[in-house]
Amino acid sequence: LLDDAIDQSDRDGRIGVIVTDLSSTEVLYEQSADLALTPASTQKLLVAAAVLEVLGPDARFTTSVVPGESDDEIVLVGGGDPTLFTADPLMPESTSLAELAKQTAAALREAGVEQVALGFDDSMFSGPSINPAWRSTYVSAGVAAPVTALAVDGGRTRPGFAARASDPSLAAATAFADLLSAEDINVEGSPTRVTSPPDTPPMAVSESAPLSDIVEYVIASSDNDMAEILARHAAIGLGRPGSSEEAASAVVEVLAELGVDTSAMTILDGSGLARGNAVPARALTDLLGIAADPAHVHLRAVITGLPVAAFNGT
Repeated sequence: LLDDAIDQSDRDGRIGVIVTDLSSTEVLYEQSADLALTPASTQKLLVAAAVLEVLGPDARFTTSVVPGESDDEIVLVGGGDPTLFTADPLMPESTSLAELAKQTAAALREAGVEQVALGFDDSMFSGPSINPAWRSTYVSAGVAAPVTALAVDGGRTRPGFAARASDPSLAAATAFADLLSAEDINVEGSPTRVTSPPDTPPMAVSESAPLSDIVEYVIASSDNDMAEILARHAAIGLGRPGSSEEAASAVVEVLAELGVDTSAMTILDGSGLARGNAVPARALTDLLGIAADPAHVHLRAVITGLPVAAFNGT
């Protein structure tokens, strides 16, 4: 039946199929399974496994507020939390920017401070925020946001809308300033991009949900923005710059160490949006077999996050 369906399709030479029993890793059917093809969002499985392998399922991402260089300055420091939100949570246990503002306001009031200048630090990630391998229309069409270490609501201009901010970090800092104002803390002027002093004890901290929960959501929902951020965390976890180029390289390296044949792979981003990505179908099922193996229980979220056709996810 699969042979007939493939033969009757109009995708001749552009289909790779493999069916594997994960309980035994027995291959039940294959056709062109080693042909590297554009993976689209199945690439998120590769990124999910890589970041879980590097950071572990219990890792959390921190957004903090620290004192600035002057007595009346505070700095909002992005830690690459992809779940940070203002009004509508992106997933259960998303990180509330409003709660961070409340913590900050309470700390300022305790110190007798009612007016501050606000800086923001998004220096955790580096390189271009828009992947050079993406189509030029992706951001303007709302397919994805520029990738920064400090963004709320998926970099959207408004929660729930597709339109993306041209500078998600500035948008997040502006939203934070508004939330501080609602807590009776006057923010003087506009937020400015700064580099926070190193090793400064924070006055307020918010932590994300565990990485395993985030991975499950990313896979089930096929969230492009979150996948891009997770790929950069994989690079940072290996001690490399948090750029899209280093992220792609890190994902391939970690997959190879896990035992996936990466020789035919071309990875250019974390989401699968880049049309130049190429992955054989066999690599995907091999990875799923590794993630399902009890010896790799830390990768289990790759399996539990998989959507069920016509039931959940995308």
